[in-house]
Amino acid sequence: AGLSSTLKARDVTEENANRLSELQRGMNIIQSDMEQIINRKVRDEYGDMLPAIEGSATEGYIVFTRTGVQNPLKIRRSSLQRVAYLLDDTDLIRQAWYYVDGAVEDSAQETILITDVDTLKFTFLNSEEKWEEQWPISGFDDDDDEKAPDPDAMPKGIELSLELMDYGEITRLFIVAGGDAKWD
Repeated sequence: AGLSSTLKARDVTEENANRLSELQRGMNIIQSDMEQIINRKVRDEYGDMLPAIEGSATEGYIVFTRTGVQNPLKIRRSSLQRVAYLLDDTDLIRQAWYYVDGAVEDSAQETILITDVDTLKFTFLNSEEKWEEQWPISGFDDDDDEKAPDPDAMPKGIELSLELMDYGEITRLFIVAGGDAKWD
């Protein structure tokens, strides 16, 4: 009985260590991507312009352009990359395109970052320091009908909320470079 309980405790400890490692690795990749967001619109496969950042809290996704992609083999490509995060069943997926303009969805490299995710939500801090459920902001402000949102504006910050089946809610806040952030 003593050996059996020791082996079981070792297995549980190893499972917990692997889960924490997965969470840390996934959050580090997300942080690295978020820190490199730039205000660079892209063209889709039809030549139509898409915003630099697009996302929805209710639909649980974000797509953006980032810089700082290393190219050690000196392949003819940009240091920019289009990145998306979304939930596929219970897996947090990172999609990446090495060609930002004309990227076809099928050409994305997909990586499962974090498993056993119940919900994924992104919210966006606007220039008036109000949280928005989608980006870019659409429509007119209810308080000021004369002021339409700037479709080229960058959010000041992005909040990521993950509801995990085993650890509950994890929330991270990222400052967006070029988003005119002034944090106290």
